Amino acid sequence: MRRLAICTGLALAATTAASWAVVPKHDTYEGKTGQNKSVFVKVNDKGRIKSFLIEYRAKCDQGSHYSGSVQDNDKKGDRITQQNGVFSGESTKTESAGAGYTGQVKLTYDGKFTTKTAANGEATIHVKVKAGSNTVEKCSKTTKWHVPE
Repeated sequence: MRRLAICTGLALAATTAASWAVVPKHDTYEGKTGQNKSVFVKVNDKGRIKSFLIEYRAKCDQGSHYSGSVQDNDKKGDRITQQNGVFSGESTKTESAGAGYTGQVKLTYDGKFTTKTAANGEATIHVKVKAGSNTVEKCSKTTKWHVPE
């Protein structure tokens, strides 16, 4: 009898968790960050998040700012982690920052679809500004985001 009660409880918990699952609708969603910058989440026709793009303005240690955008694409060998509308990922890129400097940008983010067409989450961007192999500045920003606008 005890085993039956435990199995019934586990089945009920699994059913309840599944009823909370929100599979996003196929579309490209545009929204805003806490900085009033753009964010985009692209969902394919199977409800899978295929890309996440965010614009940002990161404050640097020495008082300046570093602005840009960074995108994470869901691809073989580098998947966006996701299940039932909850997702997370990271992406890195190196870009020219002008005048012989480069920016090494790292994005980490998470999100959750609260309905089939709306999601929110948080993103953190870290940037190392380099002159050759020397780091001359570090910049970072954590911001909330939501789609749609």
